[in-house]
Amino acid sequence: MTPSRNDATSSLEHAQSLTPAQARRVAERGQSCCFSHLTTLHEQAAREFKRFEFAVELSFPVLTHLSPAAATCLAEAPALLKLTGLTRLTDALARALGQAPFWLDLGGVTTLTIQQARWLAESPAWLSLRGLTAMTPPLAAALARHRGPGLSLGGLSGLSPACAERLAKHKGECLRLAGVKNPPATLRAILAAHRGKVLFYEPARYAYTHEGD
Repeated sequence: MTPSRNDATSSLEHAQSLTPAQARRVAERGQSCCFSHLTTLHEQAAREFKRFEFAVELSFPVLTHLSPAAATCLAEAPALLKLTGLTRLTDALARALGQAPFWLDLGGVTTLTIQQARWLAESPAWLSLRGLTAMTPPLAAALARHRGPGLSLGGLSGLSPACAERLAKHKGECLRLAGVKNPPATLRAILAAHRGKVLFYEPARYAYTHEGD
């Protein structure tokens, strides 16, 4: 059972800086934590999160400064990572975060290079890139290599047939396209080749589910 929250952990959620000792206490308590005021995470503090004994959620909604070394430490931690404060990735960051094992939410990232997408696709985690609002066939092909349990592209409001054909080859179990409302039959037909589930947004049911063969 996950330990109950306490005042010490709650106070850290509002901290504007995080020391290694503070990060160690969070890890030793084994508690999920949302660092709602933390804009920078240093390598020494990030390294302490590797002490978690089981997977917890670590959320960084306003984190904008993350070194590749700190990202590597986070990716090595047994954690569900929500790094929604990041709006862009460097190649080094994408390569490091592509090793995250469980859950990688990069919902604030709005653009990716093809190489960055390839590195992220190597992650065995559920990968959320709902900040992307445009898709090209080469980018779709790179993301389709993702082998984690699911890929979320909820920021897309539509897909070209060429992009859909490439995403239909997605290696994961679930492709989430929650921003695509009332997808045309042609799009559904192309994505029916997906090996798992494709989830669309629909007003009546919120999601349309295709069960792959």
